[in-house]
Amino acid sequence: MPVRTTMTLLALAGLLALTGCKSECEENLHCEVNEICADGECVARNCSASNECAMESFCSDESGACEAGCQSDRDCYAYHRCSDDGQCINAGCRSTDLDCAMGEYCNPLTGECFEATGAYCKPCENEEECGAGNICLSIGGYPQTYCGVDCSGGQECPRGYECGKVQDPTGNIVGYQCITACWLLEEI
Repeated sequence: MPVRTTMTLLALAGLLALTGCKSECEENLHCEVNEICADGECVARNCSASNECAMESFCSDESGACEAGCQSDRDCYAYHRCSDDGQCINAGCRSTDLDCAMGEYCNPLTGECFEATGAYCKPCENEEECGAGNICLSIGGYPQTYCGVDCSGGQECPRGYECGKVQDPTGNIVGYQCITACWLLEEI
């Protein structure tokens, strides 16, 4: 083959490489890592993972581009979740301690906080006023006594309350109660 023909073929090959000749494909497996198969040709992807996209958008495996919506909760802002139809929605509460107000519980099934009812911090003079399993307590040396609420079975306490052990004057543990600084709640 003459030198001139060889040079021409090499120049053509180089020109094709520079112009980005697209290879044919049937699926993404036939393309390079940074490419996607679109309409039978391998084309460059705009993204390869959702963390390369703005919040409330995701990297589509089909288009190789960022699209509005979500594929997982990580594509949404904090306190939001990805719905079944691929939209970021307010998640409501997930945790009593993180998402609810003082004296409330979280229902993660509905995403709503609800107020604790019953004997929590109810002023008392004896156990009968507090209800079964609950103890009338002198908390922190404060002169007023308040009801604790039984948590000996591992029951969750509302936000701001702690499941603490209760001891008699001799040091024996007589129960576990949800307690807080009740006298401060009267000032609110």
